[in-house]
Amino acid sequence: MAWATSHHCRCGTTDGDPPETASPGPCAIVHGNPARDRDRDVSRCGDRTCGSRITSWKARPIARRSFGGQITPELVILHDTAGRLTKGNSADYLRTSPGGTSVHFIVERDGSIEQQVPTNRRAGHAGKSSYHGRTDCNAFSIGTEIVNPGRMDAVAGQQNVGRAWWGQNLQGERPGDTVVMATPEHGTGAWMSYPAEQIDAIDQLLTALFAAIHTLHDIRTHWYVSRGRKVDTNPLFPLEQLRTRILGRDDPADLAAEAASVPGPTDDTVRIKAASGLNMRAGPAGRSRRARRPGRARGVRPAPDRGRRSAAPVHP
Repeated sequence: MAWATSHHCRCGTTDGDPPETASPGPCAIVHGNPARDRDRDVSRCGDRTCGSRITSWKARPIARRSFGGQITPELVILHDTAGRLTKGNSADYLRTSPGGTSVHFIVERDGSIEQQVPTNRRAGHAGKSSYHGRTDCNAFSIGTEIVNPGRMDAVAGQQNVGRAWWGQNLQGERPGDTVVMATPEHGTGAWMSYPAEQIDAIDQLLTALFAAIHTLHDIRTHWYVSRGRKVDTNPLFPLEQLRTRILGRDDPADLAAEAASVPGPTDDTVRIKAASGLNMRAGPAGRSRRARRPGRARGVRPAPDRGRRSAAPVHP
C-alpha cells in the first residue's frame, strides 16, 4: 500500500520514494507512511525547514477501504472529538468506525498526535459542508480531530463542571477550565478548555503541514464549514491566534488595539471651517433645534482665517 503523497518535502522525500528509502522526519506527517514510520519520533528530522519539531507523533493506519482517492489539500479543518477524554479512546473509535467516518490526525490532550490517513487521500470528516461557495470539503481538506468533550450541559450548583452527552460529569483540571457561555455560532453550553500541551501540538502540526504542503492556504473549524449543523471547535479554542501565527496575517485584536492607541494631534488646537452664518443643529435632522453658532460656543473664541470662520480652544 503506497502512502506517499504527491507533495515534495524540503528534506528530500518525494512521491516516488518507496517506504524503505524515504526520509524520516516531519515529512512522514506529510508523506504519510504509517507502515514505515510506526511509533517513530519525528522530532529527529535533520532539515529544520521541513517543519517544527513534533515531540510525539505516530502513524497507525486504518483500512484502505475507510478512505478515498487522491486529493490536493487546500484547507485544514479542525474538529472536536466530542467523546471521552481517555487517551486513545477517540483514536480507536475512529480507526474502526463502521459509519465511514475517518480523519487524518487526532491530537490527544497530552499533545501526542496520531495519523490515520495520508494527507493526500480523502477522509470522511466534514460531512455536508461548504467553504466559500465550494461544497464537499472532504475533497480538498485535511481533517484534524482534537480530543475534547464538545458541548456539555451546565450542572446546577457546581462550578467548573459539565455534563457530557453520554451522561458523565466532567471536572475541569484547573479552576476555570470549564466555562458556561453562549455565542451565535455555538449556542449555549458548558465548554472545556484545551490544555497548553494540546494547543502546542496543534501549532507544531499545522506548522509542519503548511511548511511542506504548499497548496494549503487556510485553517478553519467544523462549525465554519457546516454552519448551523456543527459547533466544533468550541468557543474556547484559540483559532484566530493560531491562524495569525501559521498564516502570517494580522490579528484583528492587535489591529484594534493599535488603532485605539494612536495618539491624537500634538498641537491641541481644533479648527472648524464653516461658512459665515452657518447654523449648527443638535442632531442630524433638519428639524433638530439650532445649537449655538461655532464662534459662540463656551470655551471657544472666533479666530479669523482669510474670511472663513474657524475656532480654537481658549486656554486660561
